[in-house]
Amino acid sequence: MKQILFIFLFLTNLLLFGQSQGPFNGASFSNVVIAGSLGNWSNINNVSTSDNNYSIVGPLIINGQYTNYLKVTNFSFSIPANCAIDGIVAEIEYFDGGTGDKSKDNKVCIVKNGIISTTNNSNNSFWPSTDGNTYKTYGSNSYLWGETWNRTDINSNNFGIAISAKRVGGGVTTCFPEIDNIRLTVYYTDTLAPLPIELLSFDGELKNDVVYFTWLTASEINNDYFTIERTIDGFNFTKIIKIPGDGTSNVLLSYQAFDARPLFGVSYYRLRQTDYDGKTVTHQLITIKNKDNNSNLPNLVKIINILGQEVCEDYVGFKVYLFSDGSYYKKY
Repeated sequence: MKQILFIFLFLTNLLLFGQSQGPFNGASFSNVVIAGSLGNWSNINNVSTSDNNYSIVGPLIINGQYTNYLKVTNFSFSIPANCAIDGIVAEIEYFDGGTGDKSKDNKVCIVKNGIISTTNNSNNSFWPSTDGNTYKTYGSNSYLWGETWNRTDINSNNFGIAISAKRVGGGVTTCFPEIDNIRLTVYYTDTLAPLPIELLSFDGELKNDVVYFTWLTASEINNDYFTIERTIDGFNFTKIIKIPGDGTSNVLLSYQAFDARPLFGVSYYRLRQTDYDGKTVTHQLITIKNKDNNSNLPNLVKIINILGQEVCEDYVGFKVYLFSDGSYYKKY
């Protein structure tokens, strides 16, 4: 039985999956009042770069006392069209310049369209007592800070981050939160990125007790190998064939493979493609009916190597075919 699968490739420019921009520094700075706070950050422009010049607030004298927001925007991102935002990472270089090491985050929030988000991503660790020129990281390449995003939001001059510090602990020691630099990185995916292969067809045909497979590709990008998998129930698949891919190609390529011991009855086969980075794409099933040809043959249960490990049909070396009636066949 033949079945042809057509997959059409979008016409795209050569963009890649999993891109990022940054880390970038902001260019606009302001204090934003939080009710009940101690007061403003001084020298707020100092957070524009890591240069040991600080924006400072304090002293915070009482346990629980907190600052206004230091809001940083205008990061000059330029996310291209047709891209989905995957995650946002903020890095903040800060320390406690007082004598008591009492500074902690109060609030760390993303800024969207100029508005400070209500999602607080603060960390509960004490700020370091010296500036070690290291950053504290917030978010990840897959974290969106409780918001939905598009490229316009990110590219806007009103996109940014805001931070407020607080004192935790009593005593007579001083508490001076100081920030040297705040920077952002944005991760995104091109939604029109080219598929790893442009598959034109995948066929299977039973001839003389052997299933012959052929498939055609019009183009390939970083294609490591193909595998053909077989199932009788549509759920539990066994890899039976592995064929090397052609890497990257823009010409028509033809592949062939065969299953020398097809199962009796109806079996389903699918083609799986794997990139060099391990990403896979699985293609549509084809159906093979073997009701008559191998009616006197037992079903193949599995193939093992000399160590008793299950292997696939294309395994190079000694292997044993084990059948459902207890018989076996050795192949060197």
